[in-house]
Amino acid sequence: MSVSDAEMKEVFDLIDKDKDGNLTAAELGTALRAVGQNPTETELQQIAQSVGGKCNFQSFKGKVTQLSQSGGGESELRDAFSVFDRNGDGYVAVAEMKHVLTTICEKLAPAEADELLKDADPDGDGQINIEEFIQMLTAK
Repeated sequence: MSVSDAEMKEVFDLIDKDKDGNLTAAELGTALRAVGQNPTETELQQIAQSVGGKCNFQSFKGKVTQLSQSGGGESELRDAFSVFDRNGDGYVAVAEMKHVLTTICEKLAPAEADELLKDADPDGDGQINIEEFIQMLTAK
């Protein structure tokens, strides 16, 4: 997800509750997630530490850029996928993934799940390959 400077500024200003031009560590996590990043708690602590507990807009913008370019999401996707890859062969059944997408967390409608999974199983064999799935989700 590419975010413009104006969108980052809007998010920053909305989340800066005391309007002092700085985000607290807690606000920083909320702001990063609002612009499409998903830092771990450890990453948030490191970021907060690196900016002295307060993050101005320029620092926030730099951290968003840094997180966007780090590509750390791939390992998280692998970890998530491995939960469903019970035998460790790098594949998950389309039917099982559809069940997960339509019943857990932010539930997708069956038609939405079908649309996503159609792209995830290009050869139509009923199996989702981890490498192809990650490539599909991280394609820019």
